Amino acid sequence: MRGLAALAVLCNHVGVATVGGVCAPKWLVWPADGAAAVMVFFVLSGYVIGLTYPPSPGSKDVKLYILKRCVRLMPINFVAVLLACAVATHVDLWSALANLFFLGNFTPYAGISIPVIAGNENLWSLNYEVLYYALFIFIWLSNPRLPWVMGASLVAAGLGWYTNWLPLFVACYAAGFLFWVAGLALAWRAQPSGRENSNWPSCVLLLLVTWKLRGLLNVLAGFPVPVFDGPVARLYYVDFLPVCIWLLAIVARRTLPGLKWIKAFCVLMPIVGLVIKFYRPGYFTPLDYRMALGAYLLALLLWNWRPSLRFFRVFAPVGSIAFALYAVGRPIQAFTFAHTQWLPGNYWGYGVCVSVTLIVCLGVAWCLERQMQPRLSQAAKSIRTG
Repeated sequence: MRGLAALAVLCNHVGVATVGGVCAPKWLVWPADGAAAVMVFFVLSGYVIGLTYPPSPGSKDVKLYILKRCVRLMPINFVAVLLACAVATHVDLWSALANLFFLGNFTPYAGISIPVIAGNENLWSLNYEVLYYALFIFIWLSNPRLPWVMGASLVAAGLGWYTNWLPLFVACYAAGFLFWVAGLALAWRAQPSGRENSNWPSCVLLLLVTWKLRGLLNVLAGFPVPVFDGPVARLYYVDFLPVCIWLLAIVARRTLPGLKWIKAFCVLMPIVGLVIKFYRPGYFTPLDYRMALGAYLLALLLWNWRPSLRFFRVFAPVGSIAFALYAVGRPIQAFTFAHTQWLPGNYWGYGVCVSVTLIVCLGVAWCLERQMQPRLSQAAKSIRTG
């Protein structure tokens, strides 16, 4: 799933890039959406941390946890910031230093703006991840009821989004934290199901349709929606959370109470978006509507099809380098598409540029994850043990 999400982000960016005015057909890049992939990343991140650090009583080495998170994030983030500086036309030293320490955000901190470094806007989500890793320490040590944590996050998101009682940046963090804690809850509270076969094709299609239709956004259309300079976690992404939980439960082969109600929500929510967008001509392009409706009907048609999960295992090698691929993909893509003078301005030229981008991104990510990271982890372990 991490491999698929990382590839979705990369394909989303190369899909809108051009060579001589030529870009990929809209129908081809329609399934790839970077912001949706980041929400999936948040759920996966909480799940993986939950598996690695169970809530069972005993020794909980917080210092070791912090050391491992630093070794995991900081070196690759350092490379990602350097690549952004290399491709940028103008480098702001303060912005570069702030992003080295994960401070870049598209939402001002109560009036203080620290933008994500130009040339690698993907790094916005690392700002969220670092905060969630820090908040996990308190959850890990106190072991609260996770539904209460999710409820508090939802309340904070609503108050910050629609009132002045909490800053807007708190609302954005809280909206993303809902996804992160949901993954954590799946790791800590869900039981193994052991089922190898499932109707995951329908789930994947509903995941895509739910995101594209933005049913909750349209339900809340009468309320003001804040405007941001770049991607953030938004309150109306909440309707996307149930289908993320369902898909992760399928792939992780876990079951949880109320799963049938989650599935029912996942089937019904797209209908809300389809109906609203049908009565709002011009709000949704005909291509988008036909693609969403077709994907939804296909999800229902395939409901009883339960193939193996082998499809996801194909992407495991990419999943093992997904973090680095996500972190360095944007500046590499920007550099490649900025130097296309030698390519013909047609689909052949565009295809060559896309191929070069994918090969370079995968190569750099492999070097960072499979060569640099193990050595750094071993060095950190040696230093800690004296």
